[in-house]
Amino acid sequence: MTIFTKRSFVTIAIVCATAFHMTAQSGQGLTWAPEIKLSQLKEIGSRLLATEETATGQPLTMARRIDSIRETRSINNCSGYLSAVGSGFYAASNFDAAQEYVFVRDCYILRDLKQATVPSVNYLPTWSYELLSILPPILKWGVHDEPENNQLGWSASVSGLRGTKLSADELSAEDDNGIFELKVVARGDFNGDGLADIAVVGEVEAKEGSYHRADYYIFTRCQSNGIIALVTESASPFAVRKSPCR
Repeated sequence: MTIFTKRSFVTIAIVCATAFHMTAQSGQGLTWAPEIKLSQLKEIGSRLLATEETATGQPLTMARRIDSIRETRSINNCSGYLSAVGSGFYAASNFDAAQEYVFVRDCYILRDLKQATVPSVNYLPTWSYELLSILPPILKWGVHDEPENNQLGWSASVSGLRGTKLSADELSAEDDNGIFELKVVARGDFNGDGLADIAVVGEVEAKEGSYHRADYYIFTRCQSNGIIALVTESASPFAVRKSPCR
């Protein structure tokens, strides 16, 4: 793991052999997962242009429909992906929805690391199954336009949600219909309010059928107890919002 702390225009790189773990940081730095393949913050521009390695080695096909005309784009890097989702494109098929995972994992956090800083206060809990009860409702099936209930935890909104696997930076869960995966991709302050945030990529996959989707979230906590708050918009392109704690 590589930890980067920005102070007074100086970037200090510390290489550790330990796993990427929330409690090790305690709001003291800006960190990201090695899967992002970013050595230094100053390399974000070139990293956005690097080819993403999909599971099949094929480009991602994205589509949008304007009136009766369907337009497609072939995407192979984060720059193209962010441009496409900003223009209303989406994965063109279930096959492409599965292909999209690496783009969701890498591209949004590369975008948001450009403005990220070192947090001064950390109210986030340790990475554990407790998150199922204190995260807001996420990874919903289909499209949901109803207002979010910020006082309702994830497990309270999904019947039978239970944890199945836990590691230092990953959490797996399931209910009767689907399988859910969460992976930490970065920690820092992504909206400039001084509070520690955690960036996560999440996947939902149907136990029966081909439904598959990956989402990107940034979470924070406004105090040492209570529900964790969502910093990003809940749908693509997952724009970072102002502090939910003010």
